[in-house]
Amino acid sequence: GLCKKLEKWKRLNIEKDIRYANRLSRLNVRLKNKTQECKNLEEKLNSIFTSGQINKMKSLKLNYQWDEEDIAKSLILYRSSGKTYKLLYDNGFPMPSVRTLQRWIWNNKIDPKKDVNITATKNVIDIVERKNIIDPLNIINTENINETENIIATENLIETEHLIETENITETENLIET
Repeated sequence: GLCKKLEKWKRLNIEKDIRYANRLSRLNVRLKNKTQECKNLEEKLNSIFTSGQINKMKSLKLNYQWDEEDIAKSLILYRSSGKTYKLLYDNGFPMPSVRTLQRWIWNNKIDPKKDVNITATKNVIDIVERKNIIDPLNIINTENINETENIIATENLIETEHLIETENITETENLIET
């Protein structure tokens, strides 16, 4: 009697262990598949969204601290079509709010009347990139950046005038030769 009960109990435990091992094996396969799906999804997200947008989607916080690159890129989209921007934002697309963009414009002293079109707002990204490269600690104030932009614009104008003068000299020489 007692030996048969022990053998039966031992056999049941072995069968139970086999079932658990099989279940664990199936769960491991599912886990590997889900992990691969997550990696594929993350790669696709990285090709579409910035790291800030992905972090916003992962974040459970309502107020998210956007970095300047995301704000500058969002500003370009907002300036090209405010209605489209608001539609995307209202449908849950991870972007800074319009108020955040306005606050950023105000803090960086960008003239909304002057910088209306996309090409003008590309200067915003130049400002951000210049700040990050030249001044990672944000020690330089906005007035110095504006002065730098004026110097760059003047240098571009001088180069353009020099190019025009060179072309005029070449044309004059060609006329003299003929």
